[in-house]
Amino acid sequence: MGKKRRKRGEQPNQRQKRSWFSMAVCFLFAFLLPLEIGGLRELWSFLEEYQLSLPENVAQEGLELFQNRDMETLSQFVEYTPHPLDRVSSLDSWLESYLGFDSGEAEYTLIPQTGTSNQKRYVVAKDGFKIAELLLTPSGEETKRGFSLWELSDIEIASASGHYGMEITLPQGVDLTVNGFLVDDTYLIENAVPIEVSGFADMGPEFQPIALKYRIEGLLEPPEIQVFPRDTGECVIEEVGSENEGAVVHYRAVRYGGPDFSGTVGIKAENAAKLYARFITKDAELDALMPYLFQGGPLYQHLYGFSNSWYIDHDSYEFQDFQMDRFILYDESHFSCDVTFNYIIRMGAKVYEYPSAYTLYFLYGEGNWQLASLEIR
Repeated sequence: MGKKRRKRGEQPNQRQKRSWFSMAVCFLFAFLLPLEIGGLRELWSFLEEYQLSLPENVAQEGLELFQNRDMETLSQFVEYTPHPLDRVSSLDSWLESYLGFDSGEAEYTLIPQTGTSNQKRYVVAKDGFKIAELLLTPSGEETKRGFSLWELSDIEIASASGHYGMEITLPQGVDLTVNGFLVDDTYLIENAVPIEVSGFADMGPEFQPIALKYRIEGLLEPPEIQVFPRDTGECVIEEVGSENEGAVVHYRAVRYGGPDFSGTVGIKAENAAKLYARFITKDAELDALMPYLFQGGPLYQHLYGFSNSWYIDHDSYEFQDFQMDRFILYDESHFSCDVTFNYIIRMGAKVYEYPSAYTLYFLYGEGNWQLASLEIR
């Protein structure tokens, strides 16, 4: 067999040199790669610790309390002295409203403020408006490489101060509750407030009905008000005005007598109303009506000199569809009620109908209810 012919230009030891070079490269790669990986790992660890030491990271954790609507944590940073009549959940409701948690589209952002090596401040803004500040201070701990760590030491949220309230004029014999709590005389500001009632307006001050007035301020939320008569009946609350841009609302309570009361005084009210109608038509004498009247009262003075001689004589009279309602108790010695009926007059073959509607106003005096005035409606 003939010998292989050497390629032109190739030296005898070139292939050996290439082989040794490849081995050297592989050796260096195998030796340096672990060193390079270790260096990258060390660099990554260094950067991690540095990143961990930045106050912005702690501030971001504080911002997440707002973004996640963490009421339990945030409420601990609110200065709040509860009002004795506040709801149990008042602080949470106030905080939800103040921080905008009741708006599902609110956006919260972090705005860094100037700081020192011992303190950093960040503003938490809702839709561009400041709602809180985050206070960061050194925690006293360091990373392995000596980077100082920060901690969230305080969240400054506006103090929860209540500016809601109410004022109510209340009849006697009625209990008042606010947010489910029974209101005592601590909040009583007047115990003899004259009540303006048209039927008693022409009488002296000593004959005016009076009520109690309560005032409550400093509640975190608009109060829930209820009134309950201590006996039968019911109460209705009416709003009559407000102050401080509606924060303090004025009310009055109207007390209506129940079946027990209307059943007791209803007989006297019915007799008085019918006797008045009969007296006007000359079907009853004034002497029959006088025992029902409050002497010196507006109706007494009106009827004492009243002449019904102009009324035409007739054969008979009759009451139809007689009804009584709206027994309003202004206090323990004043009440009114409404009566309606159809008064029928017969003159021979002719029949005359007189639809009638009165409001009767009674005073309690000398151990008895007496009719003070009567208004025709």
